[in-house]
Amino acid sequence: MSNEKKKAKELKAYPEHTIAQAKSMIRYLWNNNPEVPVLLIGPSGIGKTDITIQLAAEAQLPYLDLRMAGRQPESFRGYPVISTYSEIQAQMQILAAAFPERSQEDLLKKAAYLTQDGIQQTAQHVMMSELATVFTWKDGGIIDLEEVNRAAPDTLQPVFELLGNRAIDGKKIPDGVRIIASINPSDDPNYVVEELDGAFMRRFMCIYVVPDASSFVEYGRKKGMANAVLDYVAEHPALIWHQVSQYTTLMPAVWERASDLILSLQESKRMKDYGIGLLRALLGVEVGSELFEAAQKAQKNDEISSKDVLEGYHDNATLQIAVKDLVTKGKSATLATLAARVMTGIDKDIFTCHVVHFLLDLPPDITRSALVQYMNASSGGKRRSIIPDNHPFTSENIGKIGMMIQASGTGLTQ
Repeated sequence: MSNEKKKAKELKAYPEHTIAQAKSMIRYLWNNNPEVPVLLIGPSGIGKTDITIQLAAEAQLPYLDLRMAGRQPESFRGYPVISTYSEIQAQMQILAAAFPERSQEDLLKKAAYLTQDGIQQTAQHVMMSELATVFTWKDGGIIDLEEVNRAAPDTLQPVFELLGNRAIDGKKIPDGVRIIASINPSDDPNYVVEELDGAFMRRFMCIYVVPDASSFVEYGRKKGMANAVLDYVAEHPALIWHQVSQYTTLMPAVWERASDLILSLQESKRMKDYGIGLLRALLGVEVGSELFEAAQKAQKNDEISSKDVLEGYHDNATLQIAVKDLVTKGKSATLATLAARVMTGIDKDIFTCHVVHFLLDLPPDITRSALVQYMNASSGGKRRSIIPDNHPFTSENIGKIGMMIQASGTGLTQ
């Protein structure tokens, strides 16, 4: 075998990228070549959808999530509606009056005529699905075709038109609309999915995404996941993706579910009653037991709950002292997690005196990060910034912060 043939045989089909690397690549493409469709290839549950959601929030673009499994062709091109000859004639009279310079042949170009039993008819498609909103995106947006290789072959035909012609049933989508899709690998025996043909695949810029513990921990800190989960994953990075049994696979989505479970058990003070059984069921006996012990230790070290802050921080001196103690000890990760959970719990965009007082007691960088995350999570990142650059968050500025919050369109109550 020649060296060239040997080299070609050894080439990887796709280079592997972490979540952070994939986001950076897509960000560049969307800023410089927004019309190039992107395909994320990777196992289920590693955060492919979150990549798109986060980038949509960053760019402040509308986002449409289309789950492809079970979709019919009509959900793309629309449902056919038949018009009779008399209806066509009435439409033609209106068009002729509006465009007298056009010939009848020109006016009929957009209609496809059928003849059955001597009656002349036309068929056109009326879009009933959420895809119709795409045509209102004058400043761009993002269409996310999730698990596109789970769609039926007939459904892929209008998708092929969308990719190749940037059109749906012949109607062009606006400039600036980005198209991204995701698939689980067809050569992985764990997935029952369709093989996409070469003509379909060549329309995409393909990015193969792999699980990455550091990216997940960074994402989890910002989102306010349970410290016990994030510390455990950071200590055991190989477990970010690990098949425990035929029915249990550890993956980022499962770790996030474990975080939600731990936070709910901590809030309800039921960790001791239900934690060990539920975590073992979710993660397997060994990992579930270890995480249960870690969660119990974390709960003892951090007894402050987001509910306590939201409902009474301003009036609770003991709670204020506990938060300031964490600040003094430099417990940044604990404070960031608590801040993220508090911001998630804000009801109807109303900043109470409890929330504002709590934010003022935090280190400035944590306060800023929590508010930015809140703005991005609310209404797809469209909220105006309420934080001027280099603003000093001190107790003397509580009035100014209140005014900034009110100016942002949120409420501030006592």
